[in-house]
Amino acid sequence: MIKVAIVGAGIAGLSAAYHLRKHGVQDIQILEASSTIGGRIQSFREIFTQDIIDNGKHLISGAYTNFFELLDFFETKEKLFSPRNLKIPLISKENHYHFELGNPKKLKQLQSMFQIGNQNFIDKYNLIKFLFSIKFPKGILHNLFNSIPNKFENFTVEQLLILSRQNKELVEYFWEPLTLATLNAPTNKAPASMLLTVLKKAFFADPNSQKLCFSKVPLSELIKSEEKLSFLAEIKTDTKVEKIKPAEHGFNILTTRGITLCDAVIITCSPIFLKTLIDNSKTIELFGNEFYSTISSYKYSTIMSIYFWTEQEFMEEQFAAMIGTKFHWIFRETTNRYTLLMSAANDFAELPKQFLYNLAFAEVEMIFPKFDRTKVTHKLLIKDKYATVEFTPETKRFSQRILRGIYIAGDWTDTGLPATIESAAGSGKLAAMELIKDYF
Repeated sequence: MIKVAIVGAGIAGLSAAYHLRKHGVQDIQILEASSTIGGRIQSFREIFTQDIIDNGKHLISGAYTNFFELLDFFETKEKLFSPRNLKIPLISKENHYHFELGNPKKLKQLQSMFQIGNQNFIDKYNLIKFLFSIKFPKGILHNLFNSIPNKFENFTVEQLLILSRQNKELVEYFWEPLTLATLNAPTNKAPASMLLTVLKKAFFADPNSQKLCFSKVPLSELIKSEEKLSFLAEIKTDTKVEKIKPAEHGFNILTTRGITLCDAVIITCSPIFLKTLIDNSKTIELFGNEFYSTISSYKYSTIMSIYFWTEQEFMEEQFAAMIGTKFHWIFRETTNRYTLLMSAANDFAELPKQFLYNLAFAEVEMIFPKFDRTKVTHKLLIKDKYATVEFTPETKRFSQRILRGIYIAGDWTDTGLPATIESAAGSGKLAAMELIKDYF
């Protein structure tokens, strides 16, 4: 009988526990430093309005197979909904376009992309070349239309789009907001390889993968079942891990609530906490100097959300991309509650709260002339300065197996995906599979 300790009760930790249980591991303990589970999938009661709101927005793609497998276990997948024939509004002060998610055989995406900006025949041809080279990576069509360089691993999205001769307005209205939304980075920093992965797995894949899903309940309720959680593992909240020490057989996990002895450990915390954990436990030699120095050098990308309550309804769309503004997306949560989202927000993270509110409302007024800021009854700013690792083409990501008995998971590890809840769920599965291979 093997005992496994999992550090962190976020999506990566829960996914790791689920896949361990699925393969017969029964003695699992999850150690969580905070008083709640879910990691970035958090909801809380807002004091002034008493509304239950999420600690930041998440767009859930139909391609999130690992996350959906976890929701199937919790029996909460039906709490998501996906609008049929979804059209994503792309709105600036001057223009209003739509990107349509439809059946790829009907070329809905391509038709809607042709409507963006002033595209001539050459622009449309270059767009077709680019999309076909993604959609058909092999065969005659690939040979005819391929516009992706053979070696693009060190390219930014911006460099790839320039080489593929994408129309300037198409970049502004489509490629830039898509990159910000999926990679939490602008096109001049984000790795081209990650954008291509997103396009292959979601936007230009099968109809189910193309869908965008929204939760009908606060996100934390998707993973709230006490019965399911107790089946997965013994979960100890308010239990911060302070040291990990090799023992004669396995590892001693020193926490604020005592010592846990285990045969193997899966660490699912952020690189910032992992660095501290390695440093404090003097186990740098276990992880290796390269690992320690690399995660120590990681930079992070901020995500900023502004929730605001208003007495008026000023937009019909469920959500929209805002073009030419500092805030990138707006969501209509209820008839009187809205959320603004700014990705890659490092340059704004330290600015005064009132300045950010004024900026946000000025931009909403510019995009939605009906909006009246005097009708706003309440507002709330949420900043996550360490939302994701700032991935660039040079960023090194590590696989989940460090050595026999020590594994890592999290959206920042090498999953081949951007830092999303799907990457977190996938990393937990990969870590669990590495452990299974080592011990069974």
